[in-house]
Amino acid sequence: MNSNNKNIVFTAIMTCIMLFTVELIAYFSYAIQTGDFRFKQFNTRIESILGTKAQEYANFEKSDVSIHPYIGYVNNPEVVSSKDHSGVSISDYGFIDTQSPIHIKNPNEIIIGITGGSVAAWFFIQSRDDLEKALRQSPFFQSKKITFVNTALGGYKQPQQLIALTYLLSLGAKFDIIINLDGYNDLVLPIIENIPKSVNPYYPRNWYIISQNTPARNSNSIAKEAFSIEEKRIYLAKLMESSLLHGNILSRVVWFNYDRFLENSINRLQQTYLNQTILKTSFATSGPQFLLPPNENDTYLLMAKVWAQASNQMHLLSSGNGIKYFHFLQPNQYVPNTKILSKEEMKMAFDSSYPLGLIVKNGYKLMQSEGQLLRRNGVNYNDLTGIFKNTPESIYVDVCCHLNKHGNKILANQIAKTIISSY
Repeated sequence: MNSNNKNIVFTAIMTCIMLFTVELIAYFSYAIQTGDFRFKQFNTRIESILGTKAQEYANFEKSDVSIHPYIGYVNNPEVVSSKDHSGVSISDYGFIDTQSPIHIKNPNEIIIGITGGSVAAWFFIQSRDDLEKALRQSPFFQSKKITFVNTALGGYKQPQQLIALTYLLSLGAKFDIIINLDGYNDLVLPIIENIPKSVNPYYPRNWYIISQNTPARNSNSIAKEAFSIEEKRIYLAKLMESSLLHGNILSRVVWFNYDRFLENSINRLQQTYLNQTILKTSFATSGPQFLLPPNENDTYLLMAKVWAQASNQMHLLSSGNGIKYFHFLQPNQYVPNTKILSKEEMKMAFDSSYPLGLIVKNGYKLMQSEGQLLRRNGVNYNDLTGIFKNTPESIYVDVCCHLNKHGNKILANQIAKTIISSY
């Protein structure tokens, strides 16, 4: 072997050793930083950006939504596309659905409406097929055509679910079953968003913004910057998922940390936007005066009672229209003793200082009590807070409340069992 060939071989070997060393250092730095030796957090993070996209539901400007005269707000089909919801488009009625919520019912068809907030919306997007499969285990559903209709939307809280059902029924919509999966928004959002802005807690979330400002997507400079960052996150996540970079450890580590930086930047911009003082308070933005109870527990109880009252009205409305109504209290990681969180969840989906988590910890027990009263009064109410108690795998994908596909599948199986038991 001549000297030139020896130099080429030596250079190639040294390059391989250097690349291997860099990869090894990157791997151990990631493992030490996250406590994850199998890149679970890496894959879950990509899923949360391209799949569940939970941060879309913290959209602080609501520029992707249109004000609605009855429900408060719906998605704007001129702005929101199917790529924002795993391929599911937006109907003309502003709901995340491939079809109109109003259509002619076939004799052998079962129409199932799903309502609630973002957890219910992503349950519809990710697991309606799982729910259909589980329902077909029952002879009653085996030969039926099952059609799902979604009226759930990020941030919805009672009485929006009730009003949406009333609105659609008045227009001729047909339902055989209504699944109401809610609880978190109904307790937390009035306290954390409405009351601090002197807005009646039963008005839609961010009403002080929606009622005054319904601009196009990029009209606000703060919102424009945040959306630009969000689009960058989506682009980079797609790049990591589909390119050769996916197999490169150094690329993974660099992307993982850079994406966390971008996410934190969006959170800071969100807070800056919400802290703006340019919005004026008036009856149109604040609604009827609300007298805050003397202590937090009484406030939690009041939110729980209104939530339960709205559910009872949905039950009565459904019964009067020959519809079977099923109410499910959604699970949440901050409800004590309901799940042993995995290491991944402790890092990505749990924050002991999270103020909304404290509200859940203290307030959910009141909602559970109100739910039991509903059940005693004939409402088919079901508490799902303990559904993951024996599930060691990661379920929660963010510090708020959202679930991965595995979690939604577990929900689908349990909801199907509850429905089947009533036939």
